[in-house]
Amino acid sequence: MISLKKQAESNFISLKKKALDTISIFGLTNVHAKVCLVLDYSGSMRPLYREGIIQNTAERLLALASKFDDDGCIEVFIFHHEAYQIGSLCENNFFDYINSQIFSNKNYKFGRTEYSCAMDKVLNYYFPTKSKEPVFVIFITDGNNSDKNKTTKLIKESSNLPIFWQFIGIGDEKFDYLHKLDDLKGRTIDNANFFEIKNLEKISDDELYKKLLNEFPSWISEAKKIGVIR
Repeated sequence: MISLKKQAESNFISLKKKALDTISIFGLTNVHAKVCLVLDYSGSMRPLYREGIIQNTAERLLALASKFDDDGCIEVFIFHHEAYQIGSLCENNFFDYINSQIFSNKNYKFGRTEYSCAMDKVLNYYFPTKSKEPVFVIFITDGNNSDKNKTTKLIKESSNLPIFWQFIGIGDEKFDYLHKLDDLKGRTIDNANFFEIKNLEKISDDELYKKLLNEFPSWISEAKKIGVIR
């Protein structure tokens, strides 16, 4: 009888093939970038952690990220009204990572939704000094933020850095703030994108990957033109 771990590893191999196919379609085969995953840890997210949906999503995202990042890992952050850096999610430790490192850890409590604390944590982690290596942030939330001014300030200030914010809204929230990202003025380049997924379990791997990479290529091109990335 095949173990759950072996089954997950076998599925991950299939996910990497799908991810590579999508990356090729978007002409990103030779693009190298650091990838990080930022996860909402507000109270309304609890069922998604408990039922393994966030674990499944993390595995799908790792398969894509491993094609961009040389070390095959992504840094994981969680947030509510505070933010925490969890550590590296890698090909050799992804099994049960979300449950063992986050959901079962009594140090992490659910809270209210603020984006800026997580963004600040990510920026401080990747840019203690000047860098031209691109960073692709996958930012998942199921709620509107209560810190819109702080979030806007960080998006604008980071628009001259080699970082792209890909926000994903899940569930039935209207996401009024995130829908306005494309119209946000005062940026060096458009450094953020947003799309919605009603149900993370129902979206196919191919569709998820295509949505994730929809605006990343154009940001790569613009960032190179103005010397933000090498």
